[in-house]
Amino acid sequence: MVSDWNTGMPEVAYLKSLALVPNIQIRIVTLPMAAQGFIPYARVIHSKTMAIDDQVAWVGTSNWLGGYLDNSRNLEVVMHDSTMARRIGQLHAQLWEGPYAKPIDINRDYPQPHPGSLNAAPH
Repeated sequence: MVSDWNTGMPEVAYLKSLALVPNIQIRIVTLPMAAQGFIPYARVIHSKTMAIDDQVAWVGTSNWLGGYLDNSRNLEVVMHDSTMARRIGQLHAQLWEGPYAKPIDINRDYPQPHPGSLNAAPH
């Protein structure tokens, strides 16, 4: 599950290729514009979490991209806490099954994202 900020090239091509792998599902999350209008660099899912076997929870500030985990000043917390791991799993499921997460369409041409621009392409 990725933000619609990842619909540019080469990211979307990579996501489409992953969607072709058996048992891999990709969803793109697009949040509607705020009632008061466009807000630059906002209205996007930006959480970085992982739950492992309902036993371990990982929460961090690093983007999952080369360099962020080893070359940036970010914070990562690993909790061996089943309650927290289950809660992260529940939050993921809520977003995955919600109205804003749609399966990637490998045949669709997605608009180039412009997260900080008023000229952002509508989805």
